[in-house]
Parts: sequence; structure tokens; C-alpha cells
Amino acid sequence: MNVLHFVNAYFPSTGGTVTRVHNLFFEDGHEHTLIVPVPTDDDHQTPTVDRLSNLEVVRVPVAQPRGVNRFRPRYYRKQADRLVLEASSRKPDVLYGHNPLTCALASLAFHRRRPSMPFIYEAHGIMRDYSNVGPGHPLSALRDGLTRRLLGHYEKRVFASVDIAIAQTTAARNRIVELYNFKKNHTRVIHNGVDADRFNPVRWTAERHEIRTRRGWQNQTVIFYAGYLDEVNGIAALLDATRRLPQSVAENLKVVIAGKGPRAGDVRNAAAQNPDRLEFLESLPHDAMAAHYAASDVFVIPRPPFRPAETLLPMKLLEAMAMEKIVLVSDVGGMTDVVTDQQNGIVFRKGDTVALLEALSHCANMTASMQRLGKTARETVLSRFSWQASRAELNALFEAVVLEKSQ
Repeated sequence: MNVLHFVNAYFPSTGGTVTRVHNLFFEDGHEHTLIVPVPTDDDHQTPTVDRLSNLEVVRVPVAQPRGVNRFRPRYYRKQADRLVLEASSRKPDVLYGHNPLTCALASLAFHRRRPSMPFIYEAHGIMRDYSNVGPGHPLSALRDGLTRRLLGHYEKRVFASVDIAIAQTTAARNRIVELYNFKKNHTRVIHNGVDADRFNPVRWTAERHEIRTRRGWQNQTVIFYAGYLDEVNGIAALLDATRRLPQSVAENLKVVIAGKGPRAGDVRNAAAQNPDRLEFLESLPHDAMAAHYAASDVFVIPRPPFRPAETLLPMKLLEAMAMEKIVLVSDVGGMTDVVTDQQNGIVFRKGDTVALLEALSHCANMTASMQRLGKTARETVLSRFSWQASRAELNALFEAVVLEKSQ
């Protein structure tokens, strides 16, 4: 079966979407063409084509967003038209669309040219809930609200045309049904997965010792966060809680943050002011993540009560759980799909910095009962979150949607 994708990124780019796309479709028994927009100052360049086993990756130069163009639908439609033109000679059996906006519009335009083709659409997050800012930004709230409305307007058009919508969490599926009046029985939850062989703590014992020795973490409980540094992930709250830790607790803890994003400067400054409490590693390549999970003791994601946070399940949370880390998370919907307090992790009240502070303090002295949470976390991942299982669900979905459209 030939499947055509309009997808926002692929290697050498990194991130959750890239990891998910690769693990779901690489050598799955089908042929996949990935049409990928590449923002550039010269969008008249010729697209490049690479092949990786069953994946054909077509990178299409599109105009770099500048100034007010970032808020103009015409700019994104022009990008989408460029992608559709490159895909126009393809004759796929299934159209598989992805968001954000450029790829969503390209998927819709391609489908309008071939309306009899089965159309699957995956929401990597929900555009109506998309935001660049978080709570406490009143001057940006108006712009943010207008942007979300515009994005929702276009995504609603996409959902009106698709045969099957794919969400990554139950919370996301429910939000799609609520926002877009979409039929629940036409929505499937396909979870992220983990390479449990790679993310296995037994394989990384030597690296744990080496990193902890090199960085001077031997006698400390290391609280680790890695990922995008923004309001959706609660970085401001984590910095505030770290600063407010009692000295008697801080002596036994080291908070380590790795990543990039709009809060990177805040993290860098906080680490410079409190080097005994906080260490900033900048952005780590994905190949280095397993070793750094191994070197840590607790993995934290303190997401606030903020709409985009409620429907997303971070892939790094599953990776940390597979590495038998104690996971410390706020009670937002995407993460409580997976983590149950005191069973396979520690859950605190979202938006409550005092509760986060207490949870961090509780982690200062590792007990046998806490370490058992890590063992149970890995068991959760092994039983529920494998790429093999998610790929099998998608394969069955491909066959079902093609059969239904042919009748």
C-alpha cells in the first residue's frame, strides 16, 4: 500500500513528531512518501529526495515566515500549494495528513483534488489550542486568542473532510470531538511508544556512573527535565520551586534542565545565580537521552493548567518511565492517562507551586518504596506503550479505511 504524508518535519530535524513518524512507518510493510516543508530564504530551489528503506522523503523549500506573514493565512496557503504541486504526480492509496497549518492545508487541498481517496488526519496537538504564550501574559493574550481562532477555523475544515482522525491521547480525542463536532467512532487513539530495548536501565549502568562522576552528582538526588522550555511544560514553575527549596533540602538535590525554547534564557540565568541547585545542559541530542535518564533519579514535567498541556503525552515521559525513573508530573489529562499517583509515579496538583515544592522536597531522600515506583513505571510502558502495538493498529486501520472507501 502506498501512503502519502504531508508532515512538518523529518530527520535530521528532531522532536516528538519526527520520532513518532519514523517509528510508526519505518519498515512497516507499506511504502510511504513524506512531503516535508523546509523553510528557506530561497523557495525556488529544487526539492531534494532521499530514501530510507520504505520511506521516500521529499524536502520542499518553502518561504521562510517573516514579520506579519506569520499571521497571514495567504502565506500558509502559498506554502501548502508548493507542497501539493510536488505531490501532484503521486498516486497513493491513502492520504495521511498531519498538522500544523501548512501541512493541514496541503492535505485538505490534495484531498479536494481526489475526494474518493481515503483521508486519515493526525493531530499532533490541536491547532485550536495552540499557543506561544501561557498564563500571565495579558498583552499577548489577545494576539494568542486570535491566532487560535484562525487555526481552529482551518482545522475544522480539515476535520469535516477526513474519514478517520488520529489522536495520541484519550484527552486529545475527547477534545477533537468537543471542538469540531467530530464523530467519536471515527477517531482512533494511537499512542506513542518506546524502544524498550534501547531505553533499558541495565544497558546504561556504566554511563550513569560516568556522567554522575564527571558532573559531581554522586551524592545528590538528580531531578531531571529535558524538552521544550516554555510555559506549556511549566518551566517557570520549576525554576520558582527550585529557588524556594529549603537549604537543608537543596543540599541533597540537583535540578538539571536540558532543552531549548523561549524560556532557555531564564533557565540559563537561574543556573548562573544558583549553581549549587540548578544546572543547565542546553539541548541534548536524542542519542544522549538514555544515558542522561540513567544518570538521573527523578524525571519531572510540571505542566500547568493550560489547555495545550491537557491533551499531550510527552514521549520523554514514556522514555523516562522505561528507564525506571521515578516520574514526577502534574495532574494534566495527557499525563494522568499514564501516571497514577504512588503506583507508577508521583502526581501533584497542576498550577500549585507549593505542591511542586513539596514533591521535590519529598524526592530529596530516595526510599525503597519510591524506587519501586520506577520499576512499576517500566512495567506500565512494556504493557501499554510499544511502537509495535501502535504500528499494528495503524496497519489494521489502513486496510479498514481502504476497504470501506472501495465499497
